[in-house]
Amino acid sequence: MTTVLFVAAEDCDFDTTTSPGGFRADTGASSFRSNFVRCSVHPNNVDNLNPSYNRLRSDFWTTQTTLWVHAWYYDFNYAGQNNNNLIALMDSGGVYRVILRSNGTLGQIKISLCNAAGTITDVALSGVYALLFGNIQAIDLSITNYTTASTANISLYINGILAATYTGTIQTDACPGLCAVDFCGITNPYWSEMLVQDTDTRGRGIYAMAPVANGNTNTWTGVVANVNQITENDANYNYVTTANQLAEYTTVTTLPTGSWTVQTFWQTVRLNIGASGPQNFQFVTRTVDGSDHTAGTPTPINYFHNYKYQWTTNPHTTTAWVASDFGAGFNYGIKSLT
Repeated sequence: MTTVLFVAAEDCDFDTTTSPGGFRADTGASSFRSNFVRCSVHPNNVDNLNPSYNRLRSDFWTTQTTLWVHAWYYDFNYAGQNNNNLIALMDSGGVYRVILRSNGTLGQIKISLCNAAGTITDVALSGVYALLFGNIQAIDLSITNYTTASTANISLYINGILAATYTGTIQTDACPGLCAVDFCGITNPYWSEMLVQDTDTRGRGIYAMAPVANGNTNTWTGVVANVNQITENDANYNYVTTANQLAEYTTVTTLPTGSWTVQTFWQTVRLNIGASGPQNFQFVTRTVDGSDHTAGTPTPINYFHNYKYQWTTNPHTTTAWVASDFGAGFNYGIKSLT
């Protein structure tokens, strides 16, 4: 069974406390797949001398020794910089351990290892023009058996084609595994459909299902335009002053053309609590049969912050999601609690 570790489709999937340069949503049509998502995410304050500053950092997850990282990448202005980070995987202390970096030749990417002292060793090199700038391309990075030298492997795929690979020792400093990822950039990076899981990500995609209108039950004050923004604006929000109130929203229910297997359904909410009134909430899904389901026990804080929940199965059937589960009548949202 696939374990999905991280999903990001828009700017609300990242937090400025872990992405110190900030970021913004970009709706330029060339930087993302518009039939899947509404935007790409662009790190602000590009600093090629300090690429760790120019990054989108994910939340931490359980330590992994085998994982895949997937994203669509667009960069329109690469001028041959060397040693700029593209994707960096790190340990629980934030130390980079495996890095994709530029090699100073147009479109050439190298796989590098790093230890706690900051010593970087290059172990594999792609061909020239493996990454074509001015084009949106799928990047898939596979890490297998990180702690086992005899079977450890790192492989980089561009648009599903093997671009670089290394088999041998990849563990440094007896690091027990990898815990988070930075999506960085070479000059002007635009990232979309970012995904981390423990099985092959090639051919995977993320479909963003933004709120469209109030759903079956919505007793919160405000309008849908406050909660379906492509660019976050904390000055506009919906609110409620009593507990046990639902805010359910309809969403698009037509998936992109194709035959799809649904791995998981993620919700992201950006929320703040006041000095009085409800101090907690749960995530809500209303399945097509008309039943409401609540889950999650986050502990909100008194400033706007992003919270996520993963519905790994359909909560009504308790079986894997299928495309038809997202038909007419499907809603999602949150419920206020005391």
